[in-house]
Amino acid sequence: MSDRATAEETVTRTETEMSHRFKLAQDNDESLDCYRTRASCGSSEYVFQNGLLYKRAGPGAAETDLAYVLVVPKTHETEVIKTAHSSVFGGHLGVRKTVQRISSEFFIPRLKQKVNGLNGRIGPFWRC
Repeated sequence: MSDRATAEETVTRTETEMSHRFKLAQDNDESLDCYRTRASCGSSEYVFQNGLLYKRAGPGAAETDLAYVLVVPKTHETEVIKTAHSSVFGGHLGVRKTVQRISSEFFIPRLKQKVNGLNGRIGPFWRC
């Protein structure tokens, strides 16, 4: 077996393990129960894809955006917010732009309040 094949298998295994852990975090997050129920009842707003819970992207989403965004469990919220705010590609974004960046790929209930709540703990937010 080539080194390239071994590297690809390692990446695939790591991605599978990460998605499994993320799925467990979603499953164990009681605050997502109502969204899981809606997906299980056939809602088009919330769906399961590959065992993970997704929400339909908002009406303001660009046509190039994903049709559904990944629902983030509480255990991963701070990590997602910090990463979006402090991205090397965008610098330290303000509240509005941080919310926009996150909303384009993820759903976090009450996102704006949570981003505001972390203000000052992850670096300065500048008025946009």
